[in-house]
Amino acid sequence: MLGFYLTLLDSVEEKNTFTDLYLRYRDAMYNCAYKILKDRFFAEDAVHNAFLSLTKNLNRINKMNCNEIKSYLLIISRNAAYAIYKDNKKNQSFDIDEEDVVANDDLEIEIEENENIEKIFDMVKSLDSNYADVLVLKLFYDMNDREIAESLNISVENVRTRIFRGRNKLKMLLGKENIL
Repeated sequence: MLGFYLTLLDSVEEKNTFTDLYLRYRDAMYNCAYKILKDRFFAEDAVHNAFLSLTKNLNRINKMNCNEIKSYLLIISRNAAYAIYKDNKKNQSFDIDEEDVVANDDLEIEIEENENIEKIFDMVKSLDSNYADVLVLKLFYDMNDREIAESLNISVENVRTRIFRGRNKLKMLLGKENIL
């Protein structure tokens, strides 16, 4: 399967980076997907979808350290597994309220100016995974909504809704800790 992914990449450097990531993290990604799907074939499909997503966003990996890369890959693997799970259960995605999708850049400005980034990162990670994943990718990996949607296999509107709701929950946590 590795050969297939390599055909999707252009440069030798990208191919080497991808090969290293594939060999290093494929088992962890598979285990993550298998825990959700409880089916070997579906878990393999989820990992395949996650690696396809990685080929589109490989340039992001260069800016991350080893732990961030592993987190990123597990997030996209987990979300690919959830997408397969939803397809199998034939669930519809939740409705998005237009009023919830509102730009709110104040939180990003506060985070950039704040000295307690690690504490904030821990607070973000403590949120529900739906909110934590998009916030981590948005605020700490500097991905745009479209890139997040592609990585997590969800719609751009869903990304925006999760960001909005996650920011509100994070604001409440930051307010309780007197960080904001």
